[in-house]
Amino acid sequence: MRKLCAAAMAAAFLLPVAGTAAAQDEISIEGLVWFDRNEDGKTAGEPGVPNEKIVKIVRDGSGELVGEHATGADGRYGVRDLPAGRYVVSVEVAGRYAPTGRRSVTTGGGTVDFGVRGGRLIGHSFLDQNRNGGMDANFSSAPCS
Repeated sequence: MRKLCAAAMAAAFLLPVAGTAAAQDEISIEGLVWFDRNEDGKTAGEPGVPNEKIVKIVRDGSGELVGEHATGADGRYGVRDLPAGRYVVSVEVAGRYAPTGRRSVTTGGGTVDFGVRGGRLIGHSFLDQNRNGGMDANFSSAPCS
């Protein structure tokens, strides 16, 4: 009976340790992509870049794509339960924005933020002589980009 009790107590002590070790084999990477309008590198008072598939994560060394991730409505992104290791996190602006600081970071997990500026509007400018809010067929327009 004493051997059975000793085995049960040893298992009770080892199970939480084993669970902690398994959790340490996974990492999370999260952060904020924000409009750095004054290009000071600080997020205070600056809005996040909402709903953009702009963050790319690859394995350091192999270049294996882990994923391309979108920001939420507040400009935040997050990736959880990645296998422990080193990753290159980058902001892929593709001509729409320009980074105001670093474009990529190599990390073993944690918080990685990126500031961007710019943005591009695509459409037409036109003279709305009848003030109806639409471009009339008999008026010329100029592309705006």
